[in-house]
Amino acid sequence: MYSLLLSAVVDHDESTYKCGEITAKRWIMPDNAPFYNKGRGRSIMCSDLLVMHPSGPFFSLTEKEYSEALKTYPNLNDDCDINYEKNSASTAIALGGDNYFDNQSILNQFKRLFQLLPFKKEYKSHNFLYLVENSRTHTAAEIHLNDFRMRPGTRCPVDKIEYIDENNKKKLSNVMMMMDTVKVSKLEKLAAEYNIKIIFTPKYHCETNLIEGYWCHSKQYIRKHTDQSFQKLTTLMPEAKANFIQKQVHLKLFRRFWRTIKAYDQGKDYLEVLRMFFSGLCNDQIISHRKITNTNLDN
Repeated sequence: MYSLLLSAVVDHDESTYKCGEITAKRWIMPDNAPFYNKGRGRSIMCSDLLVMHPSGPFFSLTEKEYSEALKTYPNLNDDCDINYEKNSASTAIALGGDNYFDNQSILNQFKRLFQLLPFKKEYKSHNFLYLVENSRTHTAAEIHLNDFRMRPGTRCPVDKIEYIDENNKKKLSNVMMMMDTVKVSKLEKLAAEYNIKIIFTPKYHCETNLIEGYWCHSKQYIRKHTDQSFQKLTTLMPEAKANFIQKQVHLKLFRRFWRTIKAYDQGKDYLEVLRMFFSGLCNDQIISHRKITNTNLDN
C-alpha cells in the first residue's frame, strides 16, 4: 500500500466555464431570432490541480523558487500554445477552432508540474500521490493493440515494450500480448520517470474526485456575479479561486474525501456512501456507477 506519511495528495481535472456571449454573426429567421442558451456561449477550459497540503490548496512557486527551477529546466519559459498561470502548472484556454486539452496538452502540463515540484520548499521530503480522472484524455496508451497485426511477420511497430509494473517499477518485455504492458498510459510512464505515483479514479464517482467540489464552488460564485459577457467571465474566474481559498472550502472537501475513502475501505456500498453526502434523501433505487440526478432524490 502506498504510504501517505509525509505525502502530498494532488487531484487533477479539467472543467469548462461558459458565458452567454455569442458570435455577432448568425442566421435570423424573419421577424424572430432563436434564444441561445448558456451552453452555446464562448467558453474557457481550465486544467487545474488541488493539493492536499497545509501550505495551500493550489500549487505555485515563489519568484526565488521559480528562478532556481529555470536553472535546471530552461524550457519552462519556452513559448507554447497554452498559457500557464505565473510560476504554476495551472492553465486555461479559450475554446474554439483547434484549442482543446488533448492528451499531449495534459502530458505537457504534467511534465511542467513534475519539473516544478522539487523546488517548492514546503514539499521537501514529501512523496506525491496523484489522483487523475479516468478519462480518455488522461489514460491514452502509448501503444495501442490496433498498431499490431494478427499474423507473425506482419506489422510490428516496436521490438520491446517498456511498461510500469504493480510496484511502479520500469520493466522491459519482449513478449507481446503476454502481459498487461499495453495497458500502461503515457501519463503513468511520464510520472514514473519522476518517481511519482498516478492513480486513476473510478468513472462516474465524483465523490472520489475532490476537485469536483472546487469546480462547483467556482461556478456557483461566477453565476452569482456574472453579466454573461466573456470579459466578465475572465475577470470572475481568478476572483472565484481567491474566494475558494478565503472561505477554506478545501478543508471541507478534504474531510469529505477521506470519509469517503474510509467508508469504501470498511466495505460500505455506493448507496451508503451517497447517504453520507445527502443524508436520508437518497432512496434505494440508486445504481452504482451512475451519475446523481434529481430523479435519484426524494421530493
